[in-house]
Amino acid sequence: MEIFLFIFVTIGSIFCGSATHTSGLLTFPGTQVAEYYIRSLQEKNIKDRFARTNPLATKFQIWSKEALVLFPCFEPGAPITSARTLLRNGGSKLLWRALPYWDNPQDRLCDGVRNATDISITSNNLAWILDSGDFSSAQNHCPAKVVVVELGKNRLHRLIDFGHFTPSRLDHLAVGQSNAGHTFLYVSDSANNAIIVWDVMKARGWKVILPDVVQLETSPDDVLYLALLRNPDGSNLLLLSYLSSPFVFTVRTEFLRTGSSTGRVIVKGVKPFRTLFLGTDGGRNIFFRYDGRPEVYLWDSSKQFREENFERVYGGTEGRLATCVAPDFASKKMLVLESDYLAFFQTGKRNVEHRISTLLYEPEW
Repeated sequence: MEIFLFIFVTIGSIFCGSATHTSGLLTFPGTQVAEYYIRSLQEKNIKDRFARTNPLATKFQIWSKEALVLFPCFEPGAPITSARTLLRNGGSKLLWRALPYWDNPQDRLCDGVRNATDISITSNNLAWILDSGDFSSAQNHCPAKVVVVELGKNRLHRLIDFGHFTPSRLDHLAVGQSNAGHTFLYVSDSANNAIIVWDVMKARGWKVILPDVVQLETSPDDVLYLALLRNPDGSNLLLLSYLSSPFVFTVRTEFLRTGSSTGRVIVKGVKPFRTLFLGTDGGRNIFFRYDGRPEVYLWDSSKQFREENFERVYGGTEGRLATCVAPDFASKKMLVLESDYLAFFQTGKRNVEHRISTLLYEPEW
């Protein structure tokens, strides 16, 4: 069963010529779920359960011929917060499916994705979704967790419960491997100036407190950006920076796996302006933009974070700002997601317009 959903996405000349996808259909896995949400459109006392105009996409990844897109719950009424859609069908409508598949109304389940805020894909075709949890009421609280999805079958692979790390405010997720091939998760906890490190094989984790200088000149509700940078020699770094902080830092992931950051966090430079980090190319290059500005820049993290080391790779689209950059390995392109999300928060506009475009950058894959 399908229902019309107002998710406006314009696809540039990357998948199917210059086709424009102006909206989409949300497909439900069964009549029980569909009737639950459709009924909420008709009954005033539960109308916040499903609002077709509220979806606002902030993050995405490309897997095969699909886009995996996150819609954090900034407003009530979203039936899905993580979804997938085929982008190379050449049609005028996007068909959205829940990621992962669910067969019960998600409002009643804590093992579903409640509020997706970040996503990473690993080479074994697993999607790792950071779910910050649900704090809408004391009676219906779901803890923060990472939901792991087997993409080939669109089925839940495992849940990693972060409830015992509360109180926390989890913002960003990175997934990396040790030299021994073990998978580790790194999650930024902006409320505690910390990184949560999780050993997937041993099913245990710990919190690494960062030096005070990392949160210098920040506000209580600031966002701690985190990104995994992979060097050609096989070593991995984490980029760390609060939105309001004047500094950009890095730390080797092997140090975080020992449980300490003391003396290990390095200053890579001073920001010219407040900076939003958007994503990496899967290697050591990271993309960013300045707060309120549409242009997207590239920085090679092997160099100092200075303006002479920045390369402009996208001029932006009028009225929209970038929220995420992600690689499309099949087409050997870097893609950027933009939207007029400021109008969503500042003027209450709904039916947010999104655009996915190609950056002027050729990855060295």
